[in-house]
Formats: sequence, C-alpha cells, structure tokens
Amino acid sequence: MILLLILFILGFLDSLYLTFKHYQSTLSSCQTPSIPFMSIFNDCAKILISFYSEIFGIPLALIGVIHYLFLTILIFLITKKSLVILKYLLIIESIIDFLASLYFMYLQIFILQSLCFYCTLSVIISTLILLRVNQLFKEEKFEIHLLVYQFFYKYLLKPILFLFDSEFIHEKIISLGKITNKTPLTFFIKTKFKYEDKTLNKKIDNIFFKNPVGLAAGFDYNTNLINLLPNLDFGFHTIGTFTNLPYQGNPKSRLSYLLNQKP
Repeated sequence: MILLLILFILGFLDSLYLTFKHYQSTLSSCQTPSIPFMSIFNDCAKILISFYSEIFGIPLALIGVIHYLFLTILIFLITKKSLVILKYLLIIESIIDFLASLYFMYLQIFILQSLCFYCTLSVIISTLILLRVNQLFKEEKFEIHLLVYQFFYKYLLKPILFLFDSEFIHEKIISLGKITNKTPLTFFIKTKFKYEDKTLNKKIDNIFFKNPVGLAAGFDYNTNLINLLPNLDFGFHTIGTFTNLPYQGNPKSRLSYLLNQKP
C-alpha cells in the first residue's frame, strides 16, 4: 500500500505542475531535467495548448489532479475499512487511468508529434499503478471479470442464443471451441477464467482435482475440447460416450433450454 501511495503522490504532483503550466499566461515550455537523452522531450507547451489538452474547457491535467486525490482517498479508506466496493473502484480507476494514458501517449507521438517529459512521466506512473493494483488485488480483479462476463451473458448473449434451436447452438459452440483449441486464445481464456484456491482442492480415490466443479458427459461427447475446457476452470470433465460403430444418436430433440433459470 505504501508504494501505491507514493505513486499517487507523484502522479498528483506531476498533474499539479502540468495544471499550473496550462494556466500560466505565457505557456512557456516545461522545465525538462537537463539530462542528455531528455532532449527528445522537446515541446511541452505545444501539447499543453493543443486542442486535446482540454475536455469541455477543463484541462486534462486538472482532471488528473482530482483523479489522484480520489485514488489517495480510496487507498486510505481501504486501509481503514477494507470494503470490497472500494477495492473494485480502485481497480476500475487504475484501468481507466492506464487506458487514458495510452491514448494521450498516442496523441503525443502520432498526432501532435511532440513529447512532453511530464506527460510521459504520467504514463509511466499510471502503468506502475496498474501493475501494483493488479498485484495487490488479484482476487477482486477476478471477481470484476466474473461480474462483467455474467452481465454480458445474461443481458446480451443469452437472449440471442435462446432465439435459435438448442442443438444448433450446441454444435456451433463445439465448432467454435475446436477452432479456439488450436489458437493462442486458449492461453488468453486461461488468464481470464483460471482461479487458484487450495481450499477447493479435492482428492478422491487418489485422484487429485483442483476444484470440485466438473462438466458432465454429453457436452463434449467427441472429445473436441479437451484442451479448452480445463482453461475454463472446470476441475474435471467427462468425455465420451464411445461405441464400436458410429450411430446417429437418440431421436431429436435431445437438448432443451432451461427457461427462467439464473445463469
């Protein structure tokens, strides 16, 4: 927490300096530290008076001052009360700050074609804050992911899927999974859905399970997704059934939707 607080203070001072320069009547160039490689930061004034330096007439630097003050208040509240909602806010704020910083860096390099030392320093601070927040609040970040996925499925994806025949959707999901199986997307999925907790470990008949939630037989009956499904954090899944000769299966329809059920 101490490191985060130091970063917030640095970000606040950086934004405060840029705000002062924005409102300075002459808008002279920022005083870049006299170090040889610092010559690449050639014109802060060009950035501070540009069209992109304000939103609705409010300097971005001033918004940065308010932002870092808010983060500082959040970190003090978290140390006192440790409410989950406060941690969620801190994670979301750090992500927004990082994405905004990347956008402003893009503007500097490709649109304004000028670098400001203190603006670039702000990007570095935002990146360090994001990394530290991710390190301190891994579990809360995972919970936010789950809430976002739940919202996306319940209110956007599920209404669309339920418009189609259930067996058709099942076949298409399997086909999509087979394609994903062979791509680096499996690693991306693993980073978003994997959750490690030793209290969930189970050992039954000398078989170790990372968690007790498994996928029953019937979904992946042709073993098409044996590489993908573990990355969705199933502790195990049942494959098959295998028969001596292929056959068409039971008469359709073999699948149906559970309507009005919570996801």
